[in-house]
Amino acid sequence: MPATFTCSVITPESHAIEGEFIYASIPAWDGLLGVAPGRAAMVIKLGDGLLRLEEEDGKSRWYFVGGGFAQMKRNVLCLLTSELIPASEADARAAAKALEEVEGKLAVTEQEVQRRDARAERARLLINLSRKAG
Repeated sequence: MPATFTCSVITPESHAIEGEFIYASIPAWDGLLGVAPGRAAMVIKLGDGLLRLEEEDGKSRWYFVGGGFAQMKRNVLCLLTSELIPASEADARAAAKALEEVEGKLAVTEQEVQRRDARAERARLLINLSRKAG
């Protein structure tokens, strides 16, 4: 069995990540999914969440992923996402301000509640991501 797998992350703007990793924790729409070398083929829908890519030297790279899809096939993990934010670019102050604003808004309809909750969760994820930088 191979010791690593290739991971590519593609956004509308660029081929953002290409590398060899020993583990990935990806934000599936229904929870986190772990990926290791030799994993069976799959296609999944991504949700908004934190992506962790673990390198052979034990270091982890952290990112925010804004939905999309992931495919694992022949030891290659490919993520297509509309948004990718590295931990080093996460702005905790801006996220905290956004969280404060969204929590202060009244939501009446179910759709408004869902939008408000999604924005609040995104802000919390970005705050958490900013703590992983460094």
